[in-house]
Amino acid sequence: MVGTFDDVAEMFDDSAKAVLTELRGWADRAGRPPGGDADEARLLLDLLHDHLGLGLTDLAVGDLSELLLEVYPRKVTVLEAEDAAAVIPTVRDLLAFCRDTGRLSKAKVTRLETELEGIEPRFADAVMDPANWGPARSLAQSMAADGVDLSDQSAVDRWISENDHDLTGFEGAGPFDEDETLDLAEAFGLPDRLPPLRLPGDGELAEAARASVLLNRARRLADWVGERRDIADGYELEADDVADATAALGIDAGELAHVWHFAEHTEFLSWHDTYVTTGPSAGDWPSADDDEVLDTWQMALTEVLSCEQFAGVDPDEQTRLVFDGAGVAIVMALFLSRAEGIPAVELHEMIRDGATADLPPDLADRSWSAWTEEHGDPADLLLACLRDLGAVELDRPSDDAAPLVRLTPPAIWTVRLQLEQSGVDVPILPPAQEMTAADLIAVAEGGVEEEMDAELTAWVELRGAEAAADDLLRTAATGSTADRLFATTMATRIGAAAEPRWREALDDPRLRPYAKVALAELAGIQPPDAPAELQPTPEDLAWLLTDSIAATCPVLDPDEIAEQLREALPPGEGPQHLLDVMWRLDHPDVMEVLTLTGDHHPDKKIAKAARKAAFKATSRKPTTR
Repeated sequence: MVGTFDDVAEMFDDSAKAVLTELRGWADRAGRPPGGDADEARLLLDLLHDHLGLGLTDLAVGDLSELLLEVYPRKVTVLEAEDAAAVIPTVRDLLAFCRDTGRLSKAKVTRLETELEGIEPRFADAVMDPANWGPARSLAQSMAADGVDLSDQSAVDRWISENDHDLTGFEGAGPFDEDETLDLAEAFGLPDRLPPLRLPGDGELAEAARASVLLNRARRLADWVGERRDIADGYELEADDVADATAALGIDAGELAHVWHFAEHTEFLSWHDTYVTTGPSAGDWPSADDDEVLDTWQMALTEVLSCEQFAGVDPDEQTRLVFDGAGVAIVMALFLSRAEGIPAVELHEMIRDGATADLPPDLADRSWSAWTEEHGDPADLLLACLRDLGAVELDRPSDDAAPLVRLTPPAIWTVRLQLEQSGVDVPILPPAQEMTAADLIAVAEGGVEEEMDAELTAWVELRGAEAAADDLLRTAATGSTADRLFATTMATRIGAAAEPRWREALDDPRLRPYAKVALAELAGIQPPDAPAELQPTPEDLAWLLTDSIAATCPVLDPDEIAEQLREALPPGEGPQHLLDVMWRLDHPDVMEVLTLTGDHHPDKKIAKAARKAAFKATSRKPTTR
């Protein structure tokens, strides 16, 4: 690494630039060139700030060991030990600078220099230890082995293209993890595809983001800070400034502390050694274009979900309770229950159970009580932060009901992006006028009745009831067994306007059993009292049973399959006779259903009858769906 302090200072953000400029002046006045390296000085300052939350004035014994033996080896790609030769001399220069400028006392610098002497012989081993290598290190080593000049971006790009290298995981983490890409599918056991959802357009999402109480407070705080505001102890406001800021923002001191921290991590404010200034995000909020506004909102959600934010304390104080990942878990639970919502009391229980999972019950109770007494309930703090950001809304169905918590559209949009990055497909529904029956079935497969009813109502209103019923029953006749179940259910909900199409369906053996049931319901009569043409035959009942088992059982585990089959085919002579009808059906799934029943039905007689029917069915070939 090469560069003078003059050259490098021009390239850095204001905080590093200020220190480096002063460092250069210190070296000039002392008549000594820096023993370290300008690039390394900037890098060390950034690592100190970003990963330890410290400035030079905050250094204490133990911090250098964490910085140089833990953070630096994990965060910096070093191919050869010689590449890090300037690090220790640079730290010596920084310590001498702090002593000579009064940033640290002479006694403290002496203790830190002693600590550095103990670190020096271990530092090279730490940066070259494979246990500390991340994916970027491995990728860089592969390039170097092939003779690629890592300073030549075009050569790097060429190598990546020629080697068809998978860069998954190098693009950053998004709003749930700052350091590495979080695989939500793996973390939460999600399938490759989730039901589709409806989202507003980017313009509407951005407008909702611009209404964020928390982000607008951060902007007002940045306006109050202005070009420069002196700070105490390298971070906090003076007492008089706290009173002034709370009055200007119309909030209390506790809320100000949260907004102050939040504004730093979302770059609405920029910190320097002895003062704070307006940060780069403040000038763009909320007037930036929609994409930039949504990017800022996502970054804000990251900060709100960090455990130290919703717990309300320094993570170093967490000696027994564990909050890591709780914010993400809550948001994921809300996403998966987005239509119904989750009672707030259940979210409280989720966080408590997670925080105390590794503790014995008596210790868990004592630790939780002590914690909440001192800091408040972390679920309350989390939900308040999410509400102020605009990520959740609380709805109380009635005066005596517990409030329900739901994600807002910007939060749903953000989680969907993260799921897509983890390989989980979450389709977005087209406008209602462009939807097909297959789109509606995809909604129904999600199992959220409120969403299905809303989409069906809008779709029927646009298409007309008869045309909608025709589309649904056509799909039911030609689609899979699951399609048939969902499509006929939705056609039934259309009501009397679908009756002509149900009459036509009596001539289709795939739909006849459903049509008889639907027409009897429309006439307000029960099947036993229905006219002869609407009386279900044994073949109709066997078809309905085959559809039901084929659509539901294959995705269940063995115990659930057994229970489902017990309910569908209870012990007795009737189910055995039905199985004897079933094997004669021209149904494409009949062999699968009979085999499943023979393997998993808990009643031995039913299971034996199913195996016997399956043997008979092997001589038949289904001809219709």
